[in-house]
Amino acid sequence: MQKYLIAWRTFAVTLLLVFATSLAMTNGLAESWRMTAYAAGSSESVALRTISGTRTGLSHPAGMVVAGGSELLVSNKANNRVTVYARGAGGNVAPRRTISGARTGLIDPRDVALDSSGNLYVSNKNNSITVYAPRATGNVRALRTISGARTELNDPEGMVLDPAGNLYVVNILGNSVTVYAPGATGNAAPLRTISGFHTGLNSPGGVALDSSGNLYVSNSDSIIVFAPGDSGNIAPLRTISGAHTGLANPLGVALDHAGHLYVANILGSSVTIYALGAAGDAVPIRTVSGSRAGLSRPGGVALDSSGTLYVSNIKNNSITVYAARRPY
Repeated sequence: MQKYLIAWRTFAVTLLLVFATSLAMTNGLAESWRMTAYAAGSSESVALRTISGTRTGLSHPAGMVVAGGSELLVSNKANNRVTVYARGAGGNVAPRRTISGARTGLIDPRDVALDSSGNLYVSNKNNSITVYAPRATGNVRALRTISGARTELNDPEGMVLDPAGNLYVVNILGNSVTVYAPGATGNAAPLRTISGFHTGLNSPGGVALDSSGNLYVSNSDSIIVFAPGDSGNIAPLRTISGAHTGLANPLGVALDHAGHLYVANILGSSVTIYALGAAGDAVPIRTVSGSRAGLSRPGGVALDSSGTLYVSNIKNNSITVYAARRPY
């Protein structure tokens, strides 16, 4: 009797799997841009939803920032645009609004950041930072532009603002971090600059600040952390680097409210997450990766107030979104 019961259970499970597979195949004939939601999985990371498709305006998306918990702003390098989406957007959705056009001054925009008033900062390949009014749209002129020889901008990439409004900019070719006063404009000299052999800066890309004012910078093969107020040719507080870190050409960096560090790895097609205070050859406490994660040369990471993770994918022109989750 037990043998027949086991056989019946096996048949029932098989029948359910066949039905589920058939249903999935039927629904799977929709366009490739369709938003897909996945259940939580234990063996690999899965996307909650994806923004992708011709209507999205995404073209080599790079930097991202979440505005007031309601909107996601994305810089697009290949079409010189900043596109703005509702926080819960998914699928082949058109942006709520777009900043684009000759008057904007956008040239291969790399990263985006917001100050406490909602002003939008964009780093551009032509060694400029353009600043736009809250909710700017269309072919609008920048409120102000930081540009010129005295600025020391040299292939600017990542940006972040502190609570006082000071702007931190990472310069790839300059191997430096330049810091500007609130409201800086024109050919403004930085308040201070971190650069030199002892800093360890080597093709830096991303930047983030923690609640204590420590500065996190992604390098070509490491994450470097500087103390608040650091300047000049100074050694970092600590460095995350080594074979066990999972770092593979890291670019975008972000921190959650608990101080966990999130890093987008372009060559690894992964997001690695590190414990508070991680240093040396630290093993990530969690990694977002795998065939169902949807990552394709990820360049930017952002977190909203609920802990939802947003990742920009340069290669397949998409934004993948992952549900909030304690990474440990």
